[in-house]
Amino acid sequence: MLQPDGVGPVTWDRCREIPYVVNPEGAPAGHLETVAAAAEDLADASGLRFRYDGTTDDRRLEDRAGPFGSTAPVLVAWATPEEVPALAGDVAGVGGAEARPVTPDRLAFVTGMVALDRDAFAAMAARPDGAALQRAVVEHELAHVLGLGHVDDPAQLMYAETTGQRRLAPGDRDGLAVLGSGPCQ
Repeated sequence: MLQPDGVGPVTWDRCREIPYVVNPEGAPAGHLETVAAAAEDLADASGLRFRYDGTTDDRRLEDRAGPFGSTAPVLVAWATPEEVPALAGDVAGVGGAEARPVTPDRLAFVTGMVALDRDAFAAMAARPDGAALQRAVVEHELAHVLGLGHVDDPAQLMYAETTGQRRLAPGDRDGLAVLGSGPCQ
């Protein structure tokens, strides 16, 4: 997402931690460790800092920015396609962030969400490389929360489809470094 003037990306406030919560309903075993490891990798690559604020029963996966400037932490949750239609078909997860104006001509991300397909994660758990694949999907979706989009290179984690890539690649890291260098708000 670009700033309103079309120059430069929308970013998070690099001087504040990004709070996140996890809804464990329908989550696979080891989910907290998986999310924490993905957040740590993204923090290392971007310079942004995540703060785990615990578990929640919150299921509000859309419109996380509240009225009058209030915001909710980034939500990571496991869901079904009935709950999150974007998970229909061969989709293991979706993620994104919501931006608000911080000045009349500048936007900043203030919250976001990651919705992970329960059935896809259950199927991944049965695979020999299941834990690594689950982590890659979580990391990919959290990278969307930071502002990264899909790329055309299947060697990057941010490729739109799951490939053999399980960790951030150089192009992913370059994009995250740019997103982590935004201003303090």
